[in-house]
Amino acid sequence: MEFGEDSIKKITRDVLEAATGGFVAQAEAGFEDAFSEEFISRAQENGLAALKQVHKIYRENGICSEGSTPLSNNSERQKFTRKVLTGTCGACAILCASYHGNHDWSNKSCQKMSRDLLDVILGASSSPSIFRLLCGYSEVEEPPDDLVFQDGIFGAAFQLLKTRMNKTNWKKEPASRQVFWWFLSHMKHPFVGEHLNSLLPPALLFVDDYHPTNKLLGIRCLQHIVNEVDPTELRWYGRSEVIYEALEPLLYQQEGALMRELLPCLLSTLAVSERKQKGDDNSPGRPNRYDKVFQIILCNMEGEQKLALRREFAIFLPSLIKVMKITVLRHMKRLLRVIVTYMEVSDGKEEISRSEILEALKVTIIETWPRIPTHSVQLTKVLLILLSDISSIHSFNITSTARENLRKNVEECLRLLQRCDKGTVQPALRGILESSAPNQFVRESLKRVPRMVTMECLPSRDPPI
Repeated sequence: MEFGEDSIKKITRDVLEAATGGFVAQAEAGFEDAFSEEFISRAQENGLAALKQVHKIYRENGICSEGSTPLSNNSERQKFTRKVLTGTCGACAILCASYHGNHDWSNKSCQKMSRDLLDVILGASSSPSIFRLLCGYSEVEEPPDDLVFQDGIFGAAFQLLKTRMNKTNWKKEPASRQVFWWFLSHMKHPFVGEHLNSLLPPALLFVDDYHPTNKLLGIRCLQHIVNEVDPTELRWYGRSEVIYEALEPLLYQQEGALMRELLPCLLSTLAVSERKQKGDDNSPGRPNRYDKVFQIILCNMEGEQKLALRREFAIFLPSLIKVMKITVLRHMKRLLRVIVTYMEVSDGKEEISRSEILEALKVTIIETWPRIPTHSVQLTKVLLILLSDISSIHSFNITSTARENLRKNVEECLRLLQRCDKGTVQPALRGILESSAPNQFVRESLKRVPRMVTMECLPSRDPPI
């Protein structure tokens, strides 16, 4: 076989023609979630044909064997393989990424062929993983001796992908967004930071779109970027500020699925942008954007009627309280009002909202215990009402697991309240036990409350002024 430049150019041209011919074409305008049957069928046929053709060209020209390993280790063969892969890997990676996932324009045959072609490329380039194929190795790392892509192929692939994601066409390209996410999700620290100028703009573009699917994808992209980029690097040039400004307006959306992705991402972003100064770990400090987000969330929770959104807010609330610590005292009145309101309403068989709001109450007691005696009477009363409510099997159609979980959480809250304010809570519980009012379920629970009473979990701090 000839290893000359003309042969390399011909093979490269054939592979690029086959690969780009399999790219998912633009979808019909206005159909972002529901594609026509004709479009889906054509995309699947073209994709499968392109994947097979590229695999065939690689195999016939000895780029790799069936076992995805180089056929020969002689220098001429290695140079030939290196030049062909260098010229074609960007387009092939986009083609594989387009059909790798479970998308409308893909099917099982396409997914299998894309995995097979990826294995071929990994074997021929001596890349141990997709991460290394995309990112390569840093200067301090030692790559394999026969590695083809020292710096990875992401730069070359993204240059090709970028032309399909301009402002006028990106919404019509159903695969380009998923290809971008596939590339990004396989990249890790420190390489995400090295390509941050290329990765951040598309993610912000997705978040700013009106379509919920694009917003969700953008939030996932930003979450990955925040997780994989050094915080100091994110603060350079106000990048973390830009991310926060893109996410904060989404707090007013009314989508449970969106909130599930948004709230953790927002918390990660705040951890970067609202860093504490050295030596200020125990200082409440001035109000910042944690307080703004907390205020918006409490306001949303107060007036929210959708059970799906109530669950998402309740699930997230304990994490935010743990981060804010004693500074939640600035919002104590509204916070307790929300907690009490959520404990009064059942949200279904699993009682997710109530269980999570009890977790939020436990965290609140632990973080703000010096001020808890002021509210102990109100909280004890609400907890006892909740305990009485779940004691009746006929009152709520909830599972036995959910009932026991609620019971355990109520007991833990009562223990914490008792430790914070023995003078009020203990006599109240003792009086209820001595009366004939409570049923057996409530009586057994209250008898367990005095046990295992410790305050090791409470922070050692003087009451805030």
